Amino acid sequence: MPGVLARQPQRVIEGRVTGNPAMESRFLTFISPPVGAYTQALQDWSSSDPEGAMRQATVWACVNKIALSMSIMRPLPYTGPAVGFGQAVRQPPLGMLVKPSARASISSWTYQVWLSLMLRGNAYGIIVARGPLGLPAQIELQHPDQMKVTRNTAGAYEYRLRNVLIDPATVWHKAIFCMPGTIVGMSPIQYAARTTRTVQSAEEFGLGWFDGGGHPSGILMNKDAKKIEQAQAQSVKARFMAAVRGSHEPVVLSGGWEYTKISVSAEESQFLNTQQVGATDICKFFLMKPQMVGIAPSGSNITYANIEDNTLDFLAYPMTPWIVQHEEWLEEFVPDPQYVKLDTSPLLRTNLLNSIQAYDMMIGSRAFTQDEIREMEDRPPLTAAQQAQIDTMPAVPPIPGPRTGS
Repeated sequence: MPGVLARQPQRVIEGRVTGNPAMESRFLTFISPPVGAYTQALQDWSSSDPEGAMRQATVWACVNKIALSMSIMRPLPYTGPAVGFGQAVRQPPLGMLVKPSARASISSWTYQVWLSLMLRGNAYGIIVARGPLGLPAQIELQHPDQMKVTRNTAGAYEYRLRNVLIDPATVWHKAIFCMPGTIVGMSPIQYAARTTRTVQSAEEFGLGWFDGGGHPSGILMNKDAKKIEQAQAQSVKARFMAAVRGSHEPVVLSGGWEYTKISVSAEESQFLNTQQVGATDICKFFLMKPQMVGIAPSGSNITYANIEDNTLDFLAYPMTPWIVQHEEWLEEFVPDPQYVKLDTSPLLRTNLLNSIQAYDMMIGSRAFTQDEIREMEDRPPLTAAQQAQIDTMPAVPPIPGPRTGS
């Protein structure tokens, strides 16, 4: 059950430690997606709790998209001059860049790291194995709520895992949004608490309104009577309800009685408008444009034509700052003078026609060779026979770009 810790005996398999106390059998409740939990979300809508905020659709969309995007970019080690100067030589990824945990691949491990960072501002792990050079070889991530960071009287930071003091040398701690003078980060949820509370209050009001608990459905009025006794009102209402219940037939009223149906639009109740404004504000807390998570701002729409532009915008901001930060953290796992770059190609994948047009321009400008383009497509260099066959083919005019305008 969640929260119950099950310690396992330690074993060493191929130089990696399994079953250690830092790796326990329990649920990481803060990463569970809110599937079918709308009613529960309305009941537990306290946005000061990041898990409760995750049940808000916009928060979940922002956090999940950033974490998933970080997880699909493979870390690749390089040697050579600094990034941007000269030619770098790619090295095969090993160790922490492939299998950082006994129970998680690099993609799932990275997803959990960034989910923790986005929700808590901090990611914690216990280094349970090191390689020959002393570099981390296995890190078991911990629920951030189980880790406490304090300063002792000497000014040094202390880490406690479930109230047990941990050697700082064994702790892998990364943080975002750090204020000067502290190593503990802050999450966007902390800033967005008031905004998400407003949104979820609007959702709760809207659900109550349309479930019939927020307003009467209509009014029965007798224009001829100045005063109606309670008993008479109850009798008329009961007869009216008996006549309309389960029937779509018209009702005949006499004796001066009139029925007026109460109909208030969502725009008049303002709750949908409040949700729209709140969702836009939540996106700003995560440095994202609303259309990046499928929200069309007022006066605009989301079309196929601007999806590619949105993808480029998303990669440039907010992803580029997080990518640079993550690359610096991953460099701690490779020996000098290696450095790590994330492969952003999964976020830049486009359709076949656009790819062919781009390759045609790259070869036509003499900036790339055919073999370099083939390498981008995971194909081997051209053989002598293939090159001779290509040389005999007639020249092909450049492929025109996509037509624009009417």
